[in-house]
Amino acid sequence: MFNPISSHRFLSLAFLSFLAFLLVIAVRLLFLQQLDATTSFTLDGELISIYTPDAALYGYYAQTLLAGEPHPHPFNRHLIETLLFYVVSYSPLNLDQALFILPALLASLVVLPVMGLAYSIMPPFFAMLAGVLAGIGYGFYSRSHLGYYDTDVLNVFFVYLIGWLLIRQHLRPSLHLGIAIAITLLLFQAWYHSAWPIALALVGFFIIIDFFRNRTPCYASWLMWLIVLMPFDWEYRLVALAILYASLQTGAYLKHRGFSYITHNKRPPKRIIWGVLAGLVALGIALLIDLQLVRYYLDRYITRPEFYQAGDYVFTYTMNTISESKFRDYPFITKLLSGHPIIFITSLIGVLWLFYKRPVFLILLPALFIGLLAFQFGARFHIYAVPLLIIGLSYIAAQLFYHGPGLVKLGVLGVMGWALYLSISLVMAINQSAKPFFTPLQIEALHTLKSQAAKGSYVVTWWDYGWPVWYYTGLNTLIDNGQHHQDNFIVSKLFLTHNPYLTFHLGHYFYNLFHQHQGREPAINLALAEQPDLPKLLNALAEKDVNWPTIHQAPDKFIFLPFQMVRAINTIAKFSDIDLTSGLPKNTGAFARLQLQNETPTMIYFTDGSAIDKKRREYQVGGQRVPIQTIYRTHSTQSRTVILGHAQGVSVIIHQGQFFIMNETFFHSMLIQLYFFERFNTALFEPIALNPQAKVLRFNPDIDAAKQQAR
Repeated sequence: MFNPISSHRFLSLAFLSFLAFLLVIAVRLLFLQQLDATTSFTLDGELISIYTPDAALYGYYAQTLLAGEPHPHPFNRHLIETLLFYVVSYSPLNLDQALFILPALLASLVVLPVMGLAYSIMPPFFAMLAGVLAGIGYGFYSRSHLGYYDTDVLNVFFVYLIGWLLIRQHLRPSLHLGIAIAITLLLFQAWYHSAWPIALALVGFFIIIDFFRNRTPCYASWLMWLIVLMPFDWEYRLVALAILYASLQTGAYLKHRGFSYITHNKRPPKRIIWGVLAGLVALGIALLIDLQLVRYYLDRYITRPEFYQAGDYVFTYTMNTISESKFRDYPFITKLLSGHPIIFITSLIGVLWLFYKRPVFLILLPALFIGLLAFQFGARFHIYAVPLLIIGLSYIAAQLFYHGPGLVKLGVLGVMGWALYLSISLVMAINQSAKPFFTPLQIEALHTLKSQAAKGSYVVTWWDYGWPVWYYTGLNTLIDNGQHHQDNFIVSKLFLTHNPYLTFHLGHYFYNLFHQHQGREPAINLALAEQPDLPKLLNALAEKDVNWPTIHQAPDKFIFLPFQMVRAINTIAKFSDIDLTSGLPKNTGAFARLQLQNETPTMIYFTDGSAIDKKRREYQVGGQRVPIQTIYRTHSTQSRTVILGHAQGVSVIIHQGQFFIMNETFFHSMLIQLYFFERFNTALFEPIALNPQAKVLRFNPDIDAAKQQAR
């Protein structure tokens, strides 16, 4: 049972929560210390605000709304971009400043529900410590620091606010709490596009726990909660919720037996009546829910298929190549959850003890379940368990401190001090490593691109950079951070081919096809509908002369190649260097990026244990000696030193202090030749921006003239 919160205790809780909130913000503002140390955080004196692709997406949506234009995806609009719109419209902050500052304010709100939960089961000091630790908690901070404007900054707040209210409802049921929970559920879904399964888990688990307690206000609340979980636009759900709540409160249905207890002291209806009503609403959810959406969640987070299927061909499944979505081992997850295995084990014991002593906290079990299974669902989901583990740590610490001997008290203070020190240390480490998504030079290249591109043009780049490209240019892409599917094959092939004509024709053919159909379906699916033989189509596009269909107002296309794509070349190759009938990798390319450890007159040693024998022109790795054909030491894109070695072998590029070793498959690709040497067919492509961090080319829009000039 919670300790009762009197008016005096409520004022104390409010004061301590506000103080903890300010302390968390102060710790989060330590991030500002590093802004003076380097110019990589500013451009023309203004903060660079984009640290994550999601921030770029919501910033792009807010840009559109601020310009007075309709939302680019009106059926996928959420509160996160709407909040940006109002903050920029009615505050002195510009969009970049709002994107940078808001994460510190929003993420710190998690202190409030955590303090509400902790304050009722432990002394104020430990409750406040739990609130502070939750606000800067380990992996949660890495996904919510300054500049990291993402849905995660409020997701945890909503989950624990709903959990806190559900616990209060379980202990002292009322329709007022029921409507508060319903509104919070609605706001959570409006904020986070994937909130529905999490909200359903919390509500469903509560209903299971509360079903046999025969308390009518809770049964009535079920209806309100299930209504806001219905798969309709939020406006309709809000109207339905208001009608139901008003009916329950005013006794509009007094003539119906099931509602007469609200204003008259009559016997409550049997639970079976409420169960049937709630069951009908639940059945409605089951019948109306988009099964494709359910399949999407299952594929994305649980079943994880290996391939996409399109026609007779299979393509690499993207989610299996994303670092935060890959399967992770428990040592990695425990570090995210608690910073150290000892603290994790202690916290988990505290949570289990809390469940035993205060069973009502079992209502939060879905949050713990999601967080502990982050190795399966994806590393990002660990954040949902962090506050509960911190509450468990504080709870067991408080119990031992107030009931243990003197040495135990000192041990408890030592462990909690260590946990706080570890949290702040991890915060400082994250601050040192956090960098904007693009460098100033890359943003300058995108600004140049924006100034020369017509509205509606397409940017040809890897999907990782889609949303940031939208934000900085307002232009379109074929693949992006939300739509990365079988069309990855096209972009991967385009960058890794040795044939400039194939690059040129792939860009025009598939991007025009995608544009003609307004992006309603992957371009490769559209192409296979016209030409089911994909290898035959690729061979035709590799020729100099291609008979193009007439395309009305074909959009311009631009290549954007940032340095990050060089580092990701092995991953990019997984999408095109495959057997199209089985989807299995061919692994014809070899590429390694190495860090220098030591260099002598005859040897170069790397941090991974490999080495280059300068005298023999050999790369030594894993007990093997691989001949080196050529060593390029770049001084600039126009100046390089070339050292020749064997007639055949790997190539070595020494660029800005880093060593890149690759075989011919990668060395002669469009990606490597354009980035390191700025080599491209000038008849097919026009340079727009070429700097040490990014390359931007324009596809010649006059296809016939380009082919004629190329001859």
